[in-house]
Amino acid sequence: MSQVPVVPPAPSRSGPVAQDGGVPLHPLPFGVAPPGMKLAFEVEPANRLFRLRLARYRYQAGALARLLPAGPVEILDAGCGKGRFPGYWKRWGNPGVHPRITGMDISWKRLIGRAKMRGYGVLLAGDLTRPWPYRDGTFDAVLCEQVLEHLTDAQVRYALSEAKRVLKPGGVALLGTPVFTEPELWLAPIWTRLNNVLRWMKGVTEPPHLQHLSVGRLKRLIRGCGLEPEAVQGYRVMSLWYGWGEDWEWYYRFQQWLGRVVPSLCSEVTVTARKARQD
Repeated sequence: MSQVPVVPPAPSRSGPVAQDGGVPLHPLPFGVAPPGMKLAFEVEPANRLFRLRLARYRYQAGALARLLPAGPVEILDAGCGKGRFPGYWKRWGNPGVHPRITGMDISWKRLIGRAKMRGYGVLLAGDLTRPWPYRDGTFDAVLCEQVLEHLTDAQVRYALSEAKRVLKPGGVALLGTPVFTEPELWLAPIWTRLNNVLRWMKGVTEPPHLQHLSVGRLKRLIRGCGLEPEAVQGYRVMSLWYGWGEDWEWYYRFQQWLGRVVPSLCSEVTVTARKARQD
């Protein structure tokens, strides 16, 4: 059985270079749906062909296919979770770009579960709120999807600073979180308390979101850590009952268009940000 290479947090900001170790990891066969299921974006089993909750992974692959240079590149999936990105890259990436994808996650359970066999060149157990175990300027791209909302203000700023540090000059970061409109944020103290009560009644043990961000505040946080936002893509301006419409490509494309035009009205966004070429 292949071993998951584990690199402890580095003692300093510049940290040691993580070593591969172990046997190369092999991807599961993406693009195969079990009976009764469909393939969302021709990649993973779901109940809809264009499942909007998975649209962010399709966008990530397409964005990096456009933004990364041809040839070998290094990609860090920070907070990789179940490891979806390699499958979307395999289907929607640029064949002229040859990435080695590193997956980093705080959850050992997730690393030795689905993520372990999904096409990562390296898997590493690491806490995004502590020094990342890579030298300055290691990666051409950093992904951080649906992670920042679980961190405190200080932890968000630290994680973004580390993302900037490990990026090469001119490197790109794709940073995704749920977002809220200003009126929703005014009511946040009320619905946060109600949500905590519902979570308690349901026995939910996963930590709640600590951040409730607008698009504007997310961009300010990113810019404050030395990365320059270049584009914002939103998802799910509206989700119809039981995903009605998500089997139709025109509906997905319409949602993506709305997400570019009015991302602040969406349920979640991905911000594309770049590190200066001379930093």
